[in-house]
Amino acid sequence: VFSAGKCRLLVDVFSFLIAPKTSWGNLPARFVVSRGKTRSRRVVNEAELLVRLEPLGFRPVYLEDLSLVEQITLFARAEAIVASTGAGLVNLIHARPGIPVAILMPEECPDLVCRDIASFAGLRNAIFYAQRHPPDTTDKIGCDITLDGQLLTNLVRHFTA
Repeated sequence: VFSAGKCRLLVDVFSFLIAPKTSWGNLPARFVVSRGKTRSRRVVNEAELLVRLEPLGFRPVYLEDLSLVEQITLFARAEAIVASTGAGLVNLIHARPGIPVAILMPEECPDLVCRDIASFAGLRNAIFYAQRHPPDTTDKIGCDITLDGQLLTNLVRHFTA
């Protein structure tokens, strides 16, 4: 039987045992999970996203370059997170409740698992629906996305409000 309280306790214990034993090193406190090295769910104009977020202290990270322990540490010590939907966002369960999280999803995407994980973790999360790329693709889950100017402005507001 699933128990949110027991699950939260296990996550907290795991994060407590792992994160302090891992070198903080180059892991940023505010980060954008980049999918630039993957074949799907990429942010086509990621460079523009980073230009807007770097003044707020955000840096790109590539989860595929980090060990599981480093990923847990990254999320456990995070102050703010931006990421496209994907399996790596299961790590949101290790983030501290209340931190701001922006989840980037293709418009009309029916997959809300990342939102549910963020809500379970008590994060101040928001979904930002972006245009599918290419616009005529029928893939509503694994497609790349493009962030328009208004979405970028709203995303920055999420972290400055």
